[in-house]
Amino acid sequence: MDSRVKVSRKRWAARRPLAWTVVVGLMLSALGALGTSAAHAAPGDYSVTLEAPASVPVGESFNYRVKIPGEATPQAPIAGVELTVQLAAGVAFDDVPLGAASPVESFSYDPALNAVTFVLEPLIEQMSQFDFSVTQANNREKDSSTVFGATLTGTPNNDGSVPAAEASTSVTGELSYLPMKSQEAVVGSGNRTVTFFFNVKSEPETTAVTGEFTSWGLRLTDTLPAGARVVATSPGFGEWAVTGDEATGQTVVWTRENTAYGPSGLLVDPSTRKISVTVRYPKEVFPTGTTPPDNTVRLEARDFSGNWEDQSSTTVKLNELADGESKFLAISKDANGRGDARAGHTDGYWIPFYQVKAAYLNDEDSDLLTKMVVEDSARQSEENAAFFGHAELYHTDIRVSAVLEAAAVPYEVEYLSSLDDAWHKVPGASFSTSEPARVVYQTAGSSGYAEEEIGGQHAVVSLRATEKPIGWRVTAGTPAVPVPPGSEFVIDSEFVPLHVSQRDGTTSSEYLPNTATVSGETDSGAELPGDTATSHLQFNDAIVVVTQVVAPATLTVGESASYEMGISNLNTQRDYTDAIARVVLPEGVFYDAQVGVTPATETVSVTGYPVPKLGEGVTVTTSTVVDAEGRSRQVVEFAFDNLPSMRPLGEPSDREAATRGLRYTIPVNVLPQAFDPADPVAPVASYATVLDSNLTDVPFNWYQAQFGEDEFGFDPHRDRIARALNDSQVITGGGLFIGKLTRADAQDDWGLLSQVAAGATAEWQLYASNLLPEAVTDFVLFDRLPEAGDGRGSEVTTRLAAPVEGVPAGGVIEYSTDATSASTGTWTSEAVGAAAFRVSLPQLASSDAFELTLVTSLSDSARGGDLGINEATATGMYAGSQRNFYSNQAEVMTEGIASIALEKRTNGEVYAAAPGAIVDPGDDVTWSYLVTNTGDVPLDDVELSDAFEDGQGESGQFEPVSEDSGELAPGDTREFQATAPAVVGQYHNVATVSARPATEGVGEAADEVTASAESWYRAGNAAITVIKHTNGERVTSAPGPTLEVGSQVTWDYTVRNTGTVDLADVLVVDTLPNGDEVFRAVIPQLAAGAEVTLSESGAAVLGDYTNTVTVTAANPLGGDQLSASDVSFYHGKKTPGDGGDPGEEVDPPGDGGTPPVVKDPKPGGWLSETGFTPMSLTTGILALGLLALGLTMVVRSARRQES
Repeated sequence: MDSRVKVSRKRWAARRPLAWTVVVGLMLSALGALGTSAAHAAPGDYSVTLEAPASVPVGESFNYRVKIPGEATPQAPIAGVELTVQLAAGVAFDDVPLGAASPVESFSYDPALNAVTFVLEPLIEQMSQFDFSVTQANNREKDSSTVFGATLTGTPNNDGSVPAAEASTSVTGELSYLPMKSQEAVVGSGNRTVTFFFNVKSEPETTAVTGEFTSWGLRLTDTLPAGARVVATSPGFGEWAVTGDEATGQTVVWTRENTAYGPSGLLVDPSTRKISVTVRYPKEVFPTGTTPPDNTVRLEARDFSGNWEDQSSTTVKLNELADGESKFLAISKDANGRGDARAGHTDGYWIPFYQVKAAYLNDEDSDLLTKMVVEDSARQSEENAAFFGHAELYHTDIRVSAVLEAAAVPYEVEYLSSLDDAWHKVPGASFSTSEPARVVYQTAGSSGYAEEEIGGQHAVVSLRATEKPIGWRVTAGTPAVPVPPGSEFVIDSEFVPLHVSQRDGTTSSEYLPNTATVSGETDSGAELPGDTATSHLQFNDAIVVVTQVVAPATLTVGESASYEMGISNLNTQRDYTDAIARVVLPEGVFYDAQVGVTPATETVSVTGYPVPKLGEGVTVTTSTVVDAEGRSRQVVEFAFDNLPSMRPLGEPSDREAATRGLRYTIPVNVLPQAFDPADPVAPVASYATVLDSNLTDVPFNWYQAQFGEDEFGFDPHRDRIARALNDSQVITGGGLFIGKLTRADAQDDWGLLSQVAAGATAEWQLYASNLLPEAVTDFVLFDRLPEAGDGRGSEVTTRLAAPVEGVPAGGVIEYSTDATSASTGTWTSEAVGAAAFRVSLPQLASSDAFELTLVTSLSDSARGGDLGINEATATGMYAGSQRNFYSNQAEVMTEGIASIALEKRTNGEVYAAAPGAIVDPGDDVTWSYLVTNTGDVPLDDVELSDAFEDGQGESGQFEPVSEDSGELAPGDTREFQATAPAVVGQYHNVATVSARPATEGVGEAADEVTASAESWYRAGNAAITVIKHTNGERVTSAPGPTLEVGSQVTWDYTVRNTGTVDLADVLVVDTLPNGDEVFRAVIPQLAAGAEVTLSESGAAVLGDYTNTVTVTAANPLGGDQLSASDVSFYHGKKTPGDGGDPGEEVDPPGDGGTPPVVKDPKPGGWLSETGFTPMSLTTGILALGLLALGLTMVVRSARRQES
């Protein structure tokens, strides 16, 4: 099978090692060619200006622009200029363009002084300029009073004056923080003992444009109703102040100063338990059945300079008050930590939790608990066992009420193991209720999970391979340190939901019940009645794939850069097929196919999973989309054969690596279209989805920040998919930029290389942008199309197929068939068939730009891999002198024809049909395979397999091997070989070779080419013989021996297997000429080389006698059945003296015969079938005799009448 293919970029790179070495931008004439040595030119006077944005959001990178007006010309350049910029604290130098497009020759940056020095090329323009980018640092120490001041100084002029300039930029942002508040009543207290938990979160989504400042102080103020009593406040995390009295209402204020917080995706208290107030609502003030007033907390935040700003407030509603029992244990359980008894969770979501509260209350006496047990495990019930099959437990977080915290009661934590259904004590920790605790469960060898501490006590359980905790138990209290009344445990179980049960592989759409229990014993020896609580959880299916994209801080026009893309499968039980990641590059930024995508790491940390290379599990293609702003943006698409779990269930993993997943480096080139002076920010986005047809109805779900709208319709089944956003600053050294791109057609995307078929068309784009401070006048843009042998490396000839489009207003376009520059050749208005064109403009003003598109046709004679290399040039007057400008190179390559052929030989011969080679069983059979590249492009991934079916009915496949590997060049042949012992019977095998056109460095999925060839052999020889003796004599012709009528005749049949394979069910039949059977027998088995002799006897009959024995057997090698025969004769004569006419027929003997016997039997046996009996033989002979006598008498009578 042939295939038209894209030619290998590796081949392109090898033939064009400098395919993009001319950077986009201004190319100045060499100073030496102008006759003036810059090294000896006296410097003229110059000045400097420094431009910066008036304001910039906190944390955002930005650019400075340096302008250098001066008394410079190409004949009298200003040399030896160095400029130093002193940057402000909070800003760090990032990058500056170098090379032909920039007046900067080199730079040095001193981070300690925060100063950057630029060494300039000799200045030959009356106005030179360049940009450099900076990033912000120490963003926490900024607020609305922050101003970045920068000072620029230069090398002194001839008169000793020092050129200098300043610029300042204000930092914008807001303090934008939200208070959070929740309440928890001690279970069983009738909602009278309530703990309020507080927190603060930043709100970056509301400050995306202006920026968000870090807070350096937080203050929460909460006023309680009259009669409410503050029982306890949380210690150690900030400070509480309580003012007022119960009668009139108390005010509690929490303050935390001189500690930076935000902006952050984390809460100020990630544990959610460190900022709390416990309040009691007594019966005498708040009767049963009433509800206390709503409770509101107000937040203030302080900036770095110490200024406090009001933020916002939040309110919680309290529950109706009730009477609790006087002495009891109580437990409650919710499904999601928010008080709901039922909740749904999705597959793979990172640690939602359910909550268990267990309390001991006693208003009746002074009894304490010497033992309090809270348990939730698979051992308690079948329902619990089913629940834990769907919950992969990661954390057990334990907090207590203020009363229990003050008591500092010791307790132990145990977990139930899935491997042995036994309780195991959490090792290495002596737990006390004096501080919160966290137990982390992770498979031994994992990393990144135990580091997430919540403060207080911390213990790690290293699980064995495949082991999972399927329950937990907390046991508190001793006789020495008992559990006091008013004590409450709050236990959060954080888990990863599993749609498929790890217990039995089942799924369920039902809500699964889970029940926890509490029990206890008092110091008086009494056992209190226990309590139970149940919640219901649902485990829904979901796709858990996320993506990330890391962008360079700065992109420089005309230079290369790289992005890093990551895609991760966070489902713990399922690999995904047909996973797709797409990186949408900024406008004007193009994937560098010559360099190609490469894995950022060889393997994933801890799991050791190899990151697939291009063509080995992942392919890369490109396309183009148009965003909401109308910008054309290239898309780099990754298609994965298989996306494995980064966090496999029961196996070690790395939490950070799991989230980052498979990571790849994407090389890019930055063209002039990337730079917009009004908005130098280049956005990039990464999208990921799964297109497995079995999962079209399954939604994505994980943290919502990891997902976004599918703006480009990448997923036909979902509106929201995995998404990550980032951006870079774009800088330029100034100049007149010409960018050139190409593509195969309008359905293809623009790039630096296009591939088209011979005789087809290719499209080109020319972009010109003047970023010089002044206009370029008398501007002429010239483009000579590729032509074989044009001195630029072109091997294919192209011609214009249509007029050029996009000529700017005031411009004039002309075409030529013979021009080699803008000033040579003949020029007309005829576009079709032209080899060059030029566009003339009176001037191209500063900041003006235009874009041309053109269509060219390739010659029919182009071969696969032939290159057409194109770059545009321009001339114009700038600052009183003529200047030359050059574009980057763009190239078109002819698509090749991929084709492959296969010749197969068996023991050195080609066989077109069965039986093929004839071999002996067990002898080696050698196959050789000649694989030839019959196309005009190199082939890669050459793979050969041979499928067989042998003579014993077995089938399979084997892989021949070759000493050669790698690419197979056009016209080359590669030999493979395989050897195997011959198997008895007819053997048939079909070899198939496959290969792909070489596309290394691009990863595009080229069509596979294949070829096949058959061969045969037959192992072994099947043959049989039979020899017949009459009375011990071999008789091969009539009349044979003369026998006395009635005497015994014995026939011996010697059957021999003369082949090399065993025979079965050999049939031996002896027949008379009329078809009557004399004898029939079956030999069940006859080994190769063996013989068997069978016998039959009868009485001789009068006259000539003939019978023929035939042996037949199925051919075990296939084909026609085996057969052999032998004939014998005798003549029966009546003995003289016997009565009767000698010519009379005499009945053959029938009663005196002997049955057949085996004489001298050889290996194997035989079985008589229908058989021959002496009577049947005698009767047959008698009938023949009578018939012969009758015929004799008729003949004699006729002769007498004639006489």
